[in-house]
Amino acid sequence: VVEIEDAGAGSSATQLLDVERFFGLINQLDKAGYQPKVNSFWQSQLGPSYVAGTGVRHVVTLSTWTAASESHAGYVGRVGDMAVMITPR
Repeated sequence: VVEIEDAGAGSSATQLLDVERFFGLINQLDKAGYQPKVNSFWQSQLGPSYVAGTGVRHVVTLSTWTAASESHAGYVGRVGDMAVMITPR
């Protein structure tokens, strides 16, 4: 079980999350059997079964990539204008 968090991921101009990519990531993780979860903000879009509770082992955080992104804990790489960090819960 992994939790996906939005930390202002998106273009450096807007710092707004690209919702299609966010839902695409959740969909791909779901298909791969990772049981993705999100915070309660996304409940109305994804339903209560996707809201994080107990059992989350890792947190995937998406944020707008900047030169300082590589120094964040758990930084694993960049996808376009988004930095990806994976940390244990």
